[in-house]
Amino acid sequence: MAWMRLTVVLALAVTACVKNVAKDDALAKAQAAHARGDRVGEALALRDACGFAKDDKDLCKRSAAAWVTAQTAVRAGAETTCRSVESQAQVDACLAAIGEVRRMSPGDPQVAELATKAGKQHVAHCLAEAPAWETSIDDGLELIRCEDARMAQIGTPDYASHVASIRATTRDQLIALLRKPEVVAHHGASAELLAAAVCLAPTPELVAQAQSVRTTFSDRARASIDLHATTNTPLPDLCGVIAGALGGRGVCGPAHDGAPSLTVVGEIALTPVEHAAFDTQESQEYVAGIIRFENPEYKPAVEAEQQARQARDQASSQYDRDRSLCDSASSALSSASNCSNCPEAQAKDRACGLASASESTKRQRESDYNEASSRLSRTNPIEERKDIRTAVYSVRHHRWHAGWKAHLRNDGKTVDVGGETEAADLETAGAPVAGVARDPLTPPGDRWFVPAIRDQVGGELAKILDASLRRRASDLATGCSSGLVWSADYLECWARTNFWTATGAPPDALLRAATDTSDQKKGAAWPPLACLAP
Repeated sequence: MAWMRLTVVLALAVTACVKNVAKDDALAKAQAAHARGDRVGEALALRDACGFAKDDKDLCKRSAAAWVTAQTAVRAGAETTCRSVESQAQVDACLAAIGEVRRMSPGDPQVAELATKAGKQHVAHCLAEAPAWETSIDDGLELIRCEDARMAQIGTPDYASHVASIRATTRDQLIALLRKPEVVAHHGASAELLAAAVCLAPTPELVAQAQSVRTTFSDRARASIDLHATTNTPLPDLCGVIAGALGGRGVCGPAHDGAPSLTVVGEIALTPVEHAAFDTQESQEYVAGIIRFENPEYKPAVEAEQQARQARDQASSQYDRDRSLCDSASSALSSASNCSNCPEAQAKDRACGLASASESTKRQRESDYNEASSRLSRTNPIEERKDIRTAVYSVRHHRWHAGWKAHLRNDGKTVDVGGETEAADLETAGAPVAGVARDPLTPPGDRWFVPAIRDQVGGELAKILDASLRRRASDLATGCSSGLVWSADYLECWARTNFWTATGAPPDALLRAATDTSDQKKGAAWPPLACLAP
């Protein structure tokens, strides 16, 4: 059938217009890879394109050919490039060629064999750069950095195991320092050595020990907060707020030996609370009720329906009469014999013509009636609308303001600081008729301002004491600002300097300091040492 053929044609047209976006994107990537000479990238992208359009036989055939060509080329290239790995440049070239093979076949057995060969040569190069790695922490760290730099490219289990053993050996050298009597008495040195050891090769026991020693060191190294500030209004636990803002670097109480005491003297004055209020007029609409009224369109709709019904009934009666006359005339014509243009035929034509016209009129009147009846059914005799009114009510806005000023002295310097805080509340009788509830005044209380002002004062005092503590750290750093030395005094100085300067140093801070010292002497040949996850 014609309509079925049209449906098939439209379906084919719609199918032809649907784009395979994923395939097109993959083909674009393949084209870009081909333009830059990346055979592997082109083969991988064509494989993806085939996967997105498996019914495209030409594309998939092209993809298979490109895959074989690229795989053959990169394997041959790796074999040729890795034939000689005597120098570091040759090792890197070999690893780059291996990487191309891995892009296509990560589990290719040829890769492991070539990577092992390159890995052995890289290890030999790293050992030559750090010959004393078994007895020197600095050489051990350099060896780890050197071998880590090619870990991902070599990527064999044996190489990873070898690097892990180097890390463990260097870690054990750090742990050996912990046993020296002069280090045992220095909690900061011990904490930093343990943090570095955990960074190199963590174990659960070592992690727990490092956390315990770090806690002990922090407790002993915290500065004592010596607060001598008078206030005209008590500010409870002001010292505790200061200690919290210092992030654990200060404590309210006597300091341990070797920890600084931070003294601040001054006067803190809170100004009297000021209260102000002003009024505003607010409004809220609400529904007061429903207003009902006669629909002016209802009566005309009723009259139209009645008139249409009468016209329909009259047309139906007229059609019945005309139809009966047509039938009678037809019967009379049938009784007449051999009559083609006789009076009976003429009478029949007139009568049936009138019946046909009456039938047409009848149908029109029925349609008119149905329309009028439908309109009447949709017209409500009574209409409704919401009685929307506006309630106006007063709101009183209350505001309380409190301020403070302080004159503080620390380390021979004078600082003037200040601040303020506010509270607010609304008071209104509301508008119940509009659903606005009454809201009585709720004053903030006699000492509402104390917590906020205490925190502000504590924060400003903490800034002053933070600067004071940093000055002490800077003074101490003069003894340990040169290149890192693996001695108890230097490490203790380094630990306290870092602790007083910031709330916490990263776990690899000491190792980075050590490698920075090495880089200053030899140049930065390898990336920074990375910590292993505990």
